[in-house]
Amino acid sequence: MLLPQRLSACLGNWKSNIPCSIVRLNRSIIRLTLSTNNSLVSVSNENINEYEWYLDSEKVHLFLHLNILASTKMTKVEFSGAQIKLKPGQLVTNRKELSIETGIDEYKIQRVLKFFENEKLIAQQKSNRNRLITVLSEFSVNQVAQQPAQQKTSGNPLENRCFAYLRDYYRTTKNIIYPDFEKHKRFVGYIINKLKNSAIERNKRMKIVMPITDDYLFNSLKLFFESMPDWWIENAACTLPTVNKHFTKILNQIKTEYGKKRQDDDTREAIAKIDFTKDPYD
Repeated sequence: MLLPQRLSACLGNWKSNIPCSIVRLNRSIIRLTLSTNNSLVSVSNENINEYEWYLDSEKVHLFLHLNILASTKMTKVEFSGAQIKLKPGQLVTNRKELSIETGIDEYKIQRVLKFFENEKLIAQQKSNRNRLITVLSEFSVNQVAQQPAQQKTSGNPLENRCFAYLRDYYRTTKNIIYPDFEKHKRFVGYIINKLKNSAIERNKRMKIVMPITDDYLFNSLKLFFESMPDWWIENAACTLPTVNKHFTKILNQIKTEYGKKRQDDDTREAIAKIDFTKDPYD
């Protein structure tokens, strides 16, 4: 039995948003390597297809995501204004973060979490800002290996280069106080991946053969942020999670503005060529 098409499609969509590789190990198990935490995660579909909601790819996606984010050991975190110890299988998150990380609408996230809770798949404890989720029924998702801690700081060279540029962009260029900037580093990878997918689609549409190098992606990211309409900056809607969530909208706004500028430039050039001293009816 091959990997079910619905689950395969779900993971394919997930891969487009999160830098990772997907490798089929055998008929029932695939392995994902997530560059966001340098860990290997094995995923078995032998029991997931027994659920009635198996054909709902967004539910499968979210349940997979919760299992992967869940802690594998006792970890200290802040929840509801106090320090708590996460037990294995628990995580602290919120509806907005889950929506940004999975691409699933916030209201659908809320409904699906409530569904999982009713099905006794998870337990939830809510606070004003986030929620403590305990995964009660596992999806056979296990972190099977993890790189040494010292290797985590190296990361992806392109992501590090873009991250350094964005640090200067927020602090110096835009003079923005961004307390959670370091915490949001993973979104740089998401945005780079979307820029890459956009370039691939454009090349296909225009039938252009052009390698998409790291330098190209770095310059594309610089141009993207430097061309971002002022509204996003003025309304404090320019954090990395927000930019990632509204990437397509911002990109279309940039393209529209660029089109208007080209049109204005063509008009000015045409006007400059007119000889106003000459009677047009001569």
